[in-house]
Amino acid sequence: IRLAARRAPEGALIEIADSGTGMGDADLAKLFRVETPFRQPGTEGETGIGMGLIVARELAQQQGGQLELESPQGQGLRCRLYLPAAPESLAV
Repeated sequence: IRLAARRAPEGALIEIADSGTGMGDADLAKLFRVETPFRQPGTEGETGIGMGLIVARELAQQQGGQLELESPQGQGLRCRLYLPAAPESLAV
């Protein structure tokens, strides 16, 4: 797993990437659907409940940010979290 963080033009970018099995576009489209939770075992058979990314995206959007996923089949997953800078009135 690789983790990187850097300043972006309007805030910050946090990127998480792994070298797992990846998934195709059809499966990526299912990841954010509450009505049809998507579950796929990890490279070591680990499981989840299928809600983590849905909650993470919702929290990012509530803060004015966004969560993007990219996962070519066989090439792992890349998750980018964009967060806006704090308004100057709140900056420390």
